[in-house]
Amino acid sequence: MLADSGVLELLNKAPQSEKEELFHLVYNCSLYIFDYCRVLRRSIYGMLCIRYLKEILIAMESNIVLLKSKYLEWRVKVYIGSPSVNRNHSDL
Repeated sequence: MLADSGVLELLNKAPQSEKEELFHLVYNCSLYIFDYCRVLRRSIYGMLCIRYLKEILIAMESNIVLLKSKYLEWRVKVYIGSPSVNRNHSDL
């Protein structure tokens, strides 16, 4: 999971032209990270997901291609996933 997150951090610092060319990397990383976080949320390690979900959101919001309505459903799913982690693990 850390490797995927590192890729997102590098892409966030890239110029916009590179972000547009490599949008599929951000999208695919977000899918993998979200799947990992789904497993972690069901365990006691759910709070670890918050950082990675935030990075997904930052990377997707900084990419013009991923702001299209085609990806709206996916972005909403990630937005909803972030607060549910906080709510489910706030008592720990």
